[in-house]
Amino acid sequence: MKKLLVEKNILTVAFVLFAAALFAMVPDVAHAQNAGSSLLTDVTNLLTGSLGTVVGLGISLFGLWVWLAQQSSWGILILIAGAAITAFPGLYKGMTDGFKSAFSSSGAQGKVAQ
Repeated sequence: MKKLLVEKNILTVAFVLFAAALFAMVPDVAHAQNAGSSLLTDVTNLLTGSLGTVVGLGISLFGLWVWLAQQSSWGILILIAGAAITAFPGLYKGMTDGFKSAFSSSGAQGKVAQ
């Protein structure tokens, strides 16, 4: 019984320290959005260009080869993954535009208050 109480106390202290560390990181998370937005823009531009289309087509062709030449059902999954990579930028743009319009109509500004 005493061992159980000691374990509970250790877990409680660990949880409190973890929560304190999370609250200490909150201001840094607000600044991370600004730093992460440029990376997200770069990755989106990379995928929406011809390079993303070529990579998706290459993966799809590899999946087709695995499915037909090697008679493996994994080829179908690779083929679908290549098609998803090719379609991802358009789907992502559509979803983000939809979320932006939904949140702007509700009064959200799109920036983190500091």
